[in-house]
Order: sequence, then structure tokens, then C-alpha cells
Amino acid sequence: AKSSKLSQDFRIKREIPKKKMKFTGMENAESDDTFLNTCCLFHIAAKIPFRLQQRQALLTFEEEDVAQKLIRRGKHTVSLDNEKIDLKAMPVTLETGIKFELHVTISGEKINVSEVPDVPIPDEWIRDKLELNFYKSKRGGEVKDVRYDRRSRTAIITFLKPGVADNCLRCTKHPFCINEKRFMLSVSPSIEKHLEKFQVN
Repeated sequence: AKSSKLSQDFRIKREIPKKKMKFTGMENAESDDTFLNTCCLFHIAAKIPFRLQQRQALLTFEEEDVAQKLIRRGKHTVSLDNEKIDLKAMPVTLETGIKFELHVTISGEKINVSEVPDVPIPDEWIRDKLELNFYKSKRGGEVKDVRYDRRSRTAIITFLKPGVADNCLRCTKHPFCINEKRFMLSVSPSIEKHLEKFQVN
């Protein structure tokens, strides 16, 4: 329950800005399969907004020097409604509220398949037909493994050779014939995500 509450309180939705990237070199991988995947690592730090207390005001200046001069001076006297009021300028500290690393891996050998038709035949037959369908497809190739879930009408197809998954993903819809009927399957990248070094200050 506590974990669920944290996920609701600290849910973050933000678009990642476009960045120009330059290829500088290739690292040594533990296995050949590593080169098939696209891996991304995002360092995320969300700041807690400053909360004003009673009889406080927050002023923001375009130039940092102006704020520093006022802080060094300390006490200030201003006129408000023909009354003089003594004020004190103090620095503002914005503490980091959440820190974590988001690891994203886009598989280069797997694809997700959805909208698999629910037909009254055994699961093994559907797996065999999915394997044959993506093996004979113009964009497909030899299939290494098929994981099918009837309840969600989805499947995960793993190909044997590199590059086949990318070819399949160039088209988001693939025809699928079963029991003399033609259906359209939806395909999407197989993406794995997990958090590391999660901290709440």
C-alpha cells in the first residue's frame, strides 16, 4: 500500500527533449546479443517547489547579482500604504525531492504482438501459426521463440537473426490468416523499463 501511494504521489510525466547525438565508438559487450538492443539511461531529479510560510514573499530576479546584493545587505525598509515596514532578505534553498535512474532497453530481437484473434483452437496451434506467419512474412525471418497469452490476446515473438525485428516494426500491421479468415495483427517494440537508485529526500 505504501509503495502504491508513493507511485501516485511522485508520478512524473515529461517529454524528453530532442537531442543531437554523435557516435564516438563502440564498447566491448559481454555477448553478441548486447549489440542487438538499444539501451538508454536517464538520470532524473525532481525538485520540491518552495513553499511560502506566513508573512513571506518570494522574489525572482533576472540577474543573480541583484539577488545576491539584497541578501548581503540583509535588512531592508519599504513603504507600504504610507507605513514603513522592515524586511529581511534571505536565500532560498530548493531541495531535491526525488532522484532515480530510468533504464530503458529496446530489444533488437523481440517484438510485441497484440490483437491476436481469440479463436476456439488450442494455444499450441496459435503459437505454431504465429511462428509460421512471421517466418513466411516478407519482413520476417526464422523465429526462435513464441510466447502467447490468450487472456490479453498478445504474444512476444523472438527472432533468431539480428535485424529481423527491426524489419517487422517498419509496418505496424501484419496480416494473419487462421481458419480461412484474415485478421490484422498489431506489432510494437519490446521495451523493458526499470528504476535504479531511487531516493526520496
